[in-house]
Amino acid sequence: MSSRIDQIVAAHIKRFKTNDPFKIAAANNIMVKFWTFSNNEVFGIYRYERRNRFVFINRNLPISQQIFTCGHEVFHALYHTRMNTLFLSKNTLYPVGRFEREASEYSTKLLLYGISKNSDMTKESVCKEYGIPYEMQQYM
Repeated sequence: MSSRIDQIVAAHIKRFKTNDPFKIAAANNIMVKFWTFSNNEVFGIYRYERRNRFVFINRNLPISQQIFTCGHEVFHALYHTRMNTLFLSKNTLYPVGRFEREASEYSTKLLLYGISKNSDMTKESVCKEYGIPYEMQQYM
């Protein structure tokens, strides 16, 4: 568990009064666009160009994955601003580097913020209920 990411999520919830990554993007002037990628394995892309931040999300993903991807890319936009990133394909959903792990952890914790831990629910069932990829259980 990363206390740094927990602190960032709590600060964003307090500041923006939401855990909706689309609203957090809008509040930070991050432009979110839905795109049809020729490679359907791309979930999303963060792009920084001329002091503008863009998030492109694969429009062919289910809504829950679009939301998770938005959170992931918004983290890149806020904390890895000058790095252009390509988010996780279906075949490599496990984040490899530190920046990818941080972004995935942020998105997971952002979407689950304030949800009481019900002892009857497994991590897998929480993931299913809230549209979090199962591979992100390690951040719960």
